[in-house]
Amino acid sequence: MTYHRFSDGTFSGWYNAPRVQYAITFSGQMEIGIGDGTKRMFSPGDILQVENLDGQRHITRSVEERITVSAALAV
Repeated sequence: MTYHRFSDGTFSGWYNAPRVQYAITFSGQMEIGIGDGTKRMFSPGDILQVENLDGQRHITRSVEERITVSAALAV
């Protein structure tokens, strides 16, 4: 399991997941966007299964005015 802290407005450009994993949001809010323009907001307690190891990539952005903390748990 890896933990991540993101300041408000942190942006990660287009990338693929390093492995199939669950992304769990503990605090703050994260926005995930995919290549077709779809965006989804994740709040504390939300869990996302990330599977895009190749092909379509995604972006991640912290959108709340506080530190966002999340964890990635390999499946």
